[in-house]
Amino acid sequence: MRENLKAEGWGLNTEYLSEILHALREDVRYRATVDRITHVPSGADTRDTEAIKRLCTAWLKLLFPCDVAPDKVAPDLFRRYCLEPAKEMRRVIRKQLRAMDPEYADADVPPIGC
Repeated sequence: MRENLKAEGWGLNTEYLSEILHALREDVRYRATVDRITHVPSGADTRDTEAIKRLCTAWLKLLFPCDVAPDKVAPDLFRRYCLEPAKEMRRVIRKQLRAMDPEYADADVPPIGC
């Protein structure tokens, strides 16, 4: 290790944040929390449901890293900052799929709630 290889300033911040996010990637408790909080209607498309839950998990890790247990997550904050953005992101994907393939013309994002 040489003196010129040490990270400082933004480089240090970026490396530190990247290590934290990498460690959170392995933590399955967030996904379990999302599974317990969300309510999926019967017959909902599995691909959409899985995509929305993965996005919710990512938002939960980024915005509320301390809220691992379902009882610590505020439902209104989860809905506003995790679930609704995830559903909107999936709607964009669905819109793009409709433009490419008529098979997706009738399908919409399932009404997942919490």
